[in-house]
Amino acid sequence: FELPILNASYYSGIEYDTTTETVNCFLRVDSLKEVLRDLSAFAPSNLNFNTFNSIFIKAKNVAGEDELDFVATNGKSIAVSTLDVSMSSLPEAGIIIPKKATVEIEKLLDTITDEEVTFQVNDTKIKITCDEIELTIKLMNGTYPDYQSLIPNDNSNLFKLQKNDLVDTMNKMFIADSVEGITPVRFRTDGDKLLINNSESKTSKIFDEIDIASELKEEVSNNYNAGYISDAIR
Repeated sequence: FELPILNASYYSGIEYDTTTETVNCFLRVDSLKEVLRDLSAFAPSNLNFNTFNSIFIKAKNVAGEDELDFVATNGKSIAVSTLDVSMSSLPEAGIIIPKKATVEIEKLLDTITDEEVTFQVNDTKIKITCDEIELTIKLMNGTYPDYQSLIPNDNSNLFKLQKNDLVDTMNKMFIADSVEGITPVRFRTDGDKLLINNSESKTSKIFDEIDIASELKEEVSNNYNAGYISDAIR
């Protein structure tokens, strides 16, 4: 009986170099698990663009508090989730973690009992430590899209609604036929109501309305892809 093995030198390039400048930050395990799960739909592993098969992490300081933005995009929509952290500072340009590596991180987080996980980052790698387990990952090279420029900071058209109400409505919209694989829906506000219908269906019309708490300065009417909305609220 023979068992094929790899020479230990195969892994020599993956070790975390403790002699280089390192940045430490500490994250709660439950918060990190929730962020990675929420972003998974926006970082599919089957895209042709390597930079998009990843999660981007960017440090920022808001009112004296350290935060990390976790960003994922599929090229058509973008998702950002922010966590409070205890840290010094990550590289100014941020770091890019491959999507396959984030899957391994999720597996690790599901097996540990620690409440906190430590990130150590240098120029080329990130080491994640918890429950005396160390996971070292090579960071991706490249420039991530400027996500901050894509998200408006002064949007005055705000309204709030119950998530479950919107989930139920989106499920109804998928009953109708799609247009080239897309299910377009129209959102239109009317006072304290959000009116939704499948705007492009030629065979059936579905209408629904949801109660909202509105802070709108003007009524809103826009078309959206129901699939993107569903990904965001799933």
